[in-house]
Amino acid sequence: MLLYKVVVQFYERIFSVIVISIDNSKRLFYKTFAGKNGLAGSPRFGTAFRFCKACRQIIELLECIFHLWDYNRATFYDKPMNYSYMRLAEVYLAYAEALNETGRKDEACKWLDKTRNRVGLPSMTDELLHRLHRGKVLPSYPECALAGDAELREEILDERAREFAFEEIRWFDIVRWKRADIFRQTLYGIRVTILDGTDSSNFRFNFSEPIPETDRAWKNSFDPKWYLSAFPSNEVNKGYGLTQNAGW
Repeated sequence: MLLYKVVVQFYERIFSVIVISIDNSKRLFYKTFAGKNGLAGSPRFGTAFRFCKACRQIIELLECIFHLWDYNRATFYDKPMNYSYMRLAEVYLAYAEALNETGRKDEACKWLDKTRNRVGLPSMTDELLHRLHRGKVLPSYPECALAGDAELREEILDERAREFAFEEIRWFDIVRWKRADIFRQTLYGIRVTILDGTDSSNFRFNFSEPIPETDRAWKNSFDPKWYLSAFPSNEVNKGYGLTQNAGW
């Protein structure tokens, strides 16, 4: 249970993003473990986690458990769900990014802190920033004059990954910053098995060491051409000087 305790202590957003088998004191139980009656053998649970943002089935589970509304199964399914086109957190973090890139680091940290503080994380300081990114080889961008602090740029990018998980934003973030290193990095899952117990009221779990994921298209087949989309061939063929983007 160590991994669970560490994750929950430092990342309070965790249960708005994923579901995982946890202890009954949290009043939530989901069969993401491997073995008899577990779901981790399914491709949807290959890492023993499953995303739950805007997922109607997970919302059903949570609402029923916490009795937050009068749930009616007959009218619950096949109904429209509201989806945030842009959240206030995106405004905060986009502004923080813009401030940093124009040399206003202290102001940028204040706007970054609006999402950090909301979930119980401490305000950003230079000391914390250095500790979080010590030893990393951060990219440079000689093709343009940026006044931004490289460590803060990286932290804002990381914060966006945490805040906007499964909201179809991450891919665009790492493309616009030309981060082939992130596309090609090794991802890890864990295997969750039952340590002891007889049912969900008293199960305890074992969490394996991180297991590398080997067969992943972005890692094995990433090409820098994906930084830019292709122009339509019929437009290039008109012959007025439009040059196709590299790689296409």
